[in-house]
Amino acid sequence: MRVNAVAPGVVESSWAIEWSVERRQSTLASTPLKKVCTTADVAELIVFLGFAGALITGQTVAIDGGISI
Repeated sequence: MRVNAVAPGVVESSWAIEWSVERRQSTLASTPLKKVCTTADVAELIVFLGFAGALITGQTVAIDGGISI
């Protein structure tokens, strides 16, 4: 059995869209890849872990554009 967790950072969603322009710019400026996740990015990681990541287990995978490093 494999158990993994996905830990997204800011995801482009109705929640983040409501942020002020200043907050969005500040978040992007502090993110090394200068990009926020999309729901498709998160889904792609989940599919990878479910089907291609056969030897990956017990991990929490951050998908946050590098902000957690």
